Amino acid sequence: ILDIELGDGPTGVDLALILRRKHPEIALVFLTHIPEPRIVGIENRSIPKNAAYLVKDRIADPGILRAAIEAALRDYKAHC
Repeated sequence: ILDIELGDGPTGVDLALILRRKHPEIALVFLTHIPEPRIVGIENRSIPKNAAYLVKDRIADPGILRAAIEAALRDYKAHC
């Protein structure tokens, strides 16, 4: 589970791309306050494939986060 904004330096997307390069089997979920990655200069094609993307203030039910994690894990298993 990563946020997009991590302070000065690399973004969560940068970290996710590095993690996927080293561990292609890793499941990724972005949990962020940014409603659209392009707002902060990140193109949708930069978000790793099969990564879940959730906006914090749109989650009313914690089960949504659990479902996103399970979906990311299913996508991982489907590609193994």
